[in-house]
Amino acid sequence: MARYLVTQGVPRASVLLDLEGNTTWDTAMNARALLKPDEPLIVVSSYFHLTRTKLAFQKAGFTRVYSSYSRYFELRDLWSLLREFGGFYAYWWRKA
Repeated sequence: MARYLVTQGVPRASVLLDLEGNTTWDTAMNARALLKPDEPLIVVSSYFHLTRTKLAFQKAGFTRVYSSYSRYFELRDLWSLLREFGGFYAYWWRKA
């Protein structure tokens, strides 16, 4: 995703990577050490994953979470859509 953002014109210095986050939840929790809760942030992911991604960052305490996604489709996205349904509710009930 970082490479995609840079090729789309986002300055490399504006892209934060979390190499310790094995899940989106972990990345949201790790971001608390790097960013202020009221600082606006843009999360970038696959279109089917954005709702859960935004939820994870909101549960981590961020109040200004915006999103964008790369504009492409793969057949495996159909499976991912189904997986995201369960994943969203798992994050919904999870405590930060």
